[in-house]
Amino acid sequence: MPKISLTSISKSIREKNVKNLYYFYGDDVLLAKKIINKIFKLSDENLENISVFDKEKLDLTLLERTIDTYPIFGGKKNILITNSELSSMTKDFCEKFLDILRKIPEFCNLIIYDTLRKDGKKNVVYSKFLNELSKIADFLEFKCDSISSKKQAILWAKNFDKLLSEENAKILCNKCGNNLSLIRETMEKICITSDSPEISEQLINDFSVGKENEQNIYNISKLIRSKDIKSAIEIYEKLVNSGEDPLRILYTISSDFIDALRVCEAEQSGVSIDDIPNFFDYKRKEFKLNYASNLKNRFDIHKVIDLLIKADKKIKLSSVDNYEAVRSFFISLMKI
Repeated sequence: MPKISLTSISKSIREKNVKNLYYFYGDDVLLAKKIINKIFKLSDENLENISVFDKEKLDLTLLERTIDTYPIFGGKKNILITNSELSSMTKDFCEKFLDILRKIPEFCNLIIYDTLRKDGKKNVVYSKFLNELSKIADFLEFKCDSISSKKQAILWAKNFDKLLSEENAKILCNKCGNNLSLIRETMEKICITSDSPEISEQLINDFSVGKENEQNIYNISKLIRSKDIKSAIEIYEKLVNSGEDPLRILYTISSDFIDALRVCEAEQSGVSIDDIPNFFDYKRKEFKLNYASNLKNRFDIHKVIDLLIKADKKIKLSSVDNYEAVRSFFISLMKI
């Protein structure tokens, strides 16, 4: 399978001699986006004439119609296909997609960024697609290295209002295999469950994907968002048995649902989710609002808040021990 190098594509961009079909893949999303924008800017300086196909299911009919529509103001049309489940394509999809790609007109630039690429041979159709595509498109892999992933980790930490030293950034990147998606996910885990201003080596060890025991509070929150309360209870019991404070778990869950309540109240007041950070302290923590919206769509938030208040009263009155009070909340949550 022929590949081009980063040096080669950079030279083509400098010389304004790019092709109209590329296939990109790999973990370094930021570098890939940078190159994609540079290619598209050659025909559209302000990046206004771009059609993006980023749904899990690629609509080939719409894609074909978009490709065949000549740009009104001349120049070239830019099309980006990303995040599509190409590795699970069917035979009919493969043949139609390849037929479309073989007929791309000169006035069109098309880039496929296969962020979910799988090199295995489980899907023969997908392997055939890559083989046939290599005959008409240049392939370029954007693979994260230790230097670029470390820099990105430090930048993300800053965006999350966290301090991350170069030494700890290196530890984090090594544990995540320099995979930017896993690095960001680990940081989100830490931001959700820890008030520490610094991402320490201990926090990295507690929350990184390399940790053998991944039963942590973050996973409880994740399971609740999926409404898998039974599995959340199982992790809760394991955490408490290993010494975790039930109240710390309840605090994290309460924080998630308070976020959801704020989203509900804001929407009822006519405030969009994009404007919520201006009213509450969510700057650089917008990902928490996405989680909150998920909870809002799956639960009656006001009923959940009522359950949390009851659990808090039980704890303050010492009518039951902390473990039972929190466990009782989980069980009640299953009924909502």
